[in-house]
Amino acid sequence: MPPIRSESRQKLAEQEGKILLALSDIQSDRVKSLRAAAKLYDIPYTTLHARVYSLSLRVDIRLSGYKLIQYEEDSFAEWIVSMDICGAVPRFSTVREIANILLAACGKISAATVEKNWFFAFIQRHNKFRIYFYRRYNHQRIFNEDPKTKRQ
Repeated sequence: MPPIRSESRQKLAEQEGKILLALSDIQSDRVKSLRAAAKLYDIPYTTLHARVYSLSLRVDIRLSGYKLIQYEEDSFAEWIVSMDICGAVPRFSTVREIANILLAACGKISAATVEKNWFFAFIQRHNKFRIYFYRRYNHQRIFNEDPKTKRQ
């Protein structure tokens, strides 16, 4: 039994099949032009043009707002985890400095360094991290909360 797909997913699968058929017809010279193939298979000309000339898909392109490539971000995330395992809690300023050092080492610092809020966007992209803010503990409260001192 075939999988049950929503209408939009089924339409995308059909369109992808039409694109592949059009590409095979173009390569085997059964269709003379891209426009004729797009009209024959009822697909957008721009999509077919992009596939023929090997333009990258929008899904595959990393946005220009990212400072680091995926591999660098993954290794940077592993560095943060290793720092946490060692007991050295990485602070925002430390993480920004290390990111700037990494950019400088890769030769990417010519444009700009990471912004102040870059770390928060990094945290949202990597959902294995949580941000915790620690408050300084007032040691005078220990005496008020300790049950031994309350009994006396």
